[in-house]
Amino acid sequence: MNTAFIIPTAISDSSVPMHATEQCLQTIKSIEALPTLCGIGIVEYSAQPILAEFQEKLLDRTSFIAAYQRDDKINALANSITPLQSTTLSHIAGLAWFFGVCAVNNIFPQKTQIIVIEPGMTIDQTIFEQITSLQHQDKYIFAPPKSSTLSKDQTGGIFLQLNTQIWSLTSDKLEDIADVLNKSVHYTYERLLEHGHADLSHTLFKFINSSDIFFLKQLEQS
Repeated sequence: MNTAFIIPTAISDSSVPMHATEQCLQTIKSIEALPTLCGIGIVEYSAQPILAEFQEKLLDRTSFIAAYQRDDKINALANSITPLQSTTLSHIAGLAWFFGVCAVNNIFPQKTQIIVIEPGMTIDQTIFEQITSLQHQDKYIFAPPKSSTLSKDQTGGIFLQLNTQIWSLTSDKLEDIADVLNKSVHYTYERLLEHGHADLSHTLFKFINSSDIFFLKQLEQS
């Protein structure tokens, strides 16, 4: 089975875009050190386009940069919430858009293990082999959930959250994850309207059926 890494990032939203770029490169370096050749792509979800100088650095080491553009609804809400809240919503929306495009356009024609990894995180051979050894189960792979760092009032009753620093799915689940993420966008949007909050780690816990997840304890140390 092929393996592809997806790195979601918001470089232009960062107060120090160069540092955000270096975090991506640090993650890419760890992927390149793996014994297996893997595809690497970036999903950029900043409010503003990534500057050419940073884009060139990343394109030298990746297959593509998929640039998400906010819709009018999210742009309108962004005017009444904090920049951090806006980036949180765009994080979810960017992944929803990307995985939706992948599902509709059959971007992964051969079955592929997709590993989503946040900038600045690194992956070693042991974790990589543990994730790929589970690919036949066709389940999402996450570290075991933990108690929410937010109050139930903020999240709308979500009391646990998943670790989204490194998680995985097979390409057979693209339609499902696109649906989960679209529900997540709507949920987080509504929470923000009500002065609450729910980031990706909370909404994935809410909308992915727990029976469809393999909890990999070793990811807790990643």
